[in-house]
Amino acid sequence: MKLVDCTEKYCVIGAGASGLTVAKNLRDYQLPFDVIEREDEVGGNWYYGRQSGSMAHSTYFGTFKRFTEYTDFPMPQNYPDHPHHSQILAYLRSYAQAFDLYPTIVFNTSVKRVEPANSFWDVTLDTGEVRCYRGVIIANGHRQEPNIPAYSGHFTGLSLHSSEYRTPHILCNRRALIIGEGPTGRHIAMEAAQNAQRTIHSTRSEIYRVYGKPGRNHILFASDNEEYQVVKTASNVVRVFKKTLTGHVGLGEIVPKPDVLSLHGNRVLFIDGSEECVEVVVYATGFTISFPFIDKNHLNWNQNQPHLYLNIFHPLYDTLFVAGLITCKKGEWRLVDYQAQLIAKFISLQKRQPSRANFLRQLKAKEFLPVSHEQITRCPNLNSIKVEYSVYFSKLKRLIKQLDTDCSVCNGDAI
Repeated sequence: MKLVDCTEKYCVIGAGASGLTVAKNLRDYQLPFDVIEREDEVGGNWYYGRQSGSMAHSTYFGTFKRFTEYTDFPMPQNYPDHPHHSQILAYLRSYAQAFDLYPTIVFNTSVKRVEPANSFWDVTLDTGEVRCYRGVIIANGHRQEPNIPAYSGHFTGLSLHSSEYRTPHILCNRRALIIGEGPTGRHIAMEAAQNAQRTIHSTRSEIYRVYGKPGRNHILFASDNEEYQVVKTASNVVRVFKKTLTGHVGLGEIVPKPDVLSLHGNRVLFIDGSEECVEVVVYATGFTISFPFIDKNHLNWNQNQPHLYLNIFHPLYDTLFVAGLITCKKGEWRLVDYQAQLIAKFISLQKRQPSRANFLRQLKAKEFLPVSHEQITRCPNLNSIKVEYSVYFSKLKRLIKQLDTDCSVCNGDAI
């Protein structure tokens, strides 16, 4: 076993959206680091076709680009509001090139183990090498381990998680069941509606509803903020907003169902007593938070997730951080950029002005600010890390500003 002295450096795990902005901000503060990346290029979840890339070929960015782009690196003006995944990958790689991050990245290498070693951290790589770092920043994302609901019984057809779904060819001319009410489940259900013999969409919440009385000229369906209108004429039916989820329901191309109760060979029983014969089941049921390379005790694990201040800072360790452990409807990357700025500033102050770092050190040790109180649904692990954009953004910005001041006047009510 080869031991390499990297005690002047930090180890950043992952060169996806979170790891890249962490690396960029460490560089801004002239802090030495290595980035460890298991793939042969940057991109993480957006590296389509690779083990780390868990999206469909037709995936577009689900949030507006202006809420998601990094603080000092806007997306190209010719990008649409919701860019295609190939455009997102190009953006990430241009970010890495613009800030000269490539020389800091060790590609085709995985982290197998992270454990404390006195005041440092031993990082074991899949090459057998062990590197001793000053600190570690976990930034490889929280969408690694698929969450599969534990239904009773056994399904004999083809089943897969949405992270394995790439194109709708596996649904063609088959009876398909899509489980999950999130954006991914809805997206796959719409693709299934155009390719499968029959599409059933199972959701735990009642996301479909019909309101108003069907009139002579139209019937209106709604789901969240979506609307679909079937305009009836004497000779035909005019399809308006054909690509919306509820549009397919209105035309009978998607059959809504409640949650699954049990599996019986090729038949699926639902909680309302109805059943369907299906050939393919796609679980769009999210992910379980998992960092298998580090003992949960070192992340202050509580139930289903690490218990960290602002989902970033460990209460006791001052050299262990997690970046990107959040979800947000408006987009996460810009928030993770501010997380990375806060991490880099704290590390820098520990080294150069320890008295000013004491403010955040004391704050994270005594307070755990929950970032969400939202109702836990099908995927409790991810719902538990949801944040409200403006509130979380303001907290991060305020902390960064306070670390720039004389923190001897700050107190525990800082945020």
